[in-house]
Amino acid sequence: MEKESIKSYFSRLTKVYEQVSNELPKMDDYNHCETCRHCCAGPMRPKVQDIEYDYLRTLHSESEVEAFRDYVALRRDEAGNLLYDHCPFYSFETGCMIHPHRPFSCRTFGPYMYAEDLAEAPELCVYKSAATAVDLLDYWTKVPLAREFAKLKRDYLEFCGGDLMDDFAKEVLRWEAAVEQAPQSAKTHERLAAAYHNAGRIGEAKDVYRKAIKLNPQSPFSHFHLAVILDDEDQWDFAKKEYLEALALRPKDSHIHSRLAFGYSKRGYLQEAISEHKIHAELEPDNPEPCVCLGFIYGQLGWHEESIPHFEKAVNLQPGDTDCLYALSLAYCSSGWWEKAEHALKQVLTVNPTYVPALTILGRVYGKRNALDEARKILTKARTLALEQEKTSLIAEIDRDLEALAAK
Repeated sequence: MEKESIKSYFSRLTKVYEQVSNELPKMDDYNHCETCRHCCAGPMRPKVQDIEYDYLRTLHSESEVEAFRDYVALRRDEAGNLLYDHCPFYSFETGCMIHPHRPFSCRTFGPYMYAEDLAEAPELCVYKSAATAVDLLDYWTKVPLAREFAKLKRDYLEFCGGDLMDDFAKEVLRWEAAVEQAPQSAKTHERLAAAYHNAGRIGEAKDVYRKAIKLNPQSPFSHFHLAVILDDEDQWDFAKKEYLEALALRPKDSHIHSRLAFGYSKRGYLQEAISEHKIHAELEPDNPEPCVCLGFIYGQLGWHEESIPHFEKAVNLQPGDTDCLYALSLAYCSSGWWEKAEHALKQVLTVNPTYVPALTILGRVYGKRNALDEARKILTKARTLALEQEKTSLIAEIDRDLEALAAK
């Protein structure tokens, strides 16, 4: 590995740290852990990634980092006692010794806590009344920079030549041990099921999700992820039941509505899919995804004018997205709105001037508007590019368009 390349990953990591710290509540401007000591002074279980251990090695000795790794892994001696009953980087005199470069999970813990951790927090915890409660279902949408950090973790693992499945296997071992320690904990079973699911051990994931539901029937997370597995296995009746169970527990969860919509759509229940996508759009008015889905479904039904406002909203939400613009142009064409179609296609071609499908449709639009010379010019250009790009099926279509123009 080249040092400069490693440094670039650490630079990305510190930027994520800076960004997430800027988005945390203002009460996090200083180190509250100096006063409470409930978490870091006990056998907590922060989730620390390989990139973070390697980054800490640039700031601390190998022995210090390995001690921290032993603490995080809850490693024990031969007598079964924990090697560390509090974080090795925690000082009872000064608090956290690595606070400026603490891991992501330590950084977000406090302002964002799982419900069970929040319930166990002592009354003197400054975050107890101000923390945002999260669970395994909404963690990615509530915790700032969570998705960006997860992507960085995966990128670094790939860069180091690691195997993501090895990472998943570690998670399985971690949560199998946790279930042994807490066999009646629904949350621990949920985490083990998620680890099995990520590792591709689908049968075991289903069994453990069902066990988690028996332990806590009110868990939307277990119902939802069991539904996803059953949906993927095309056990639709059972999947739908679990989706609806999850929605009964969390009716305003846009992710559940979205997955249920895709399940309906996949099986041709388009009216039901429309209803779910509309709810998703209401819950996330700034998300273009449900707008695009509604546009395509209305188009599939032949209701092209109904599809247009949804594609238009998607384009407004992500200007310059050529896929949305192209879909919008097709809806305009199907509705006979040639001028609007021309405008949308020109926007697509501004971004990607060699996109043969857009050139082909633009040629047809010019033909519809009786701009025959422009139509021939554009279609001839499209044919030349199609030959260069070896788009055989498009060449045949363009030839038919040119023949139709010649007959006019």
